[in-house]
Amino acid sequence: SALQKFCLRNSFVLQVQDKIKMGTIVEKHAFVLLEDETLVQIIESASRKNLTIGEQVGILAYGDSPLKRIVAHGITVIDTLFENTELTTIRERKRIPKNFLSLINRNSL
Repeated sequence: SALQKFCLRNSFVLQVQDKIKMGTIVEKHAFVLLEDETLVQIIESASRKNLTIGEQVGILAYGDSPLKRIVAHGITVIDTLFENTELTTIRERKRIPKNFLSLINRNSL
C-alpha cells in the first residue's frame, strides 16, 4: 500500500492493528485511524496516561468532520476533495481523477 511504501522510505515502523489496547498508546507513536470510535479510544487512552495529542502522541484520521476540527485542538485528517471550480480547472489541464486525497494539517501531528 501507499502507506507501507511511505513508512519504508522514511524508516518508520508500521503496525496494522484491528483493536487498540491501553498499552499500545505510548509516547512518540503516531496512529493512522479509519474510524471515529478508534479516535475516541486513542484520545481517552492518551488522556489517562497524561500524554498530549500532537506533542507526545500523533494522530492522522481519515475523513474530516466538524468535530475533528475542535477535538484535541484539531485532528489532522486525510480527506477526499470533491468537485469545485478550481479543481475542475486543474483537472482539465492535468487530468487529475475526480476524487483525490488532501491533507488537512491540524495540531494532532
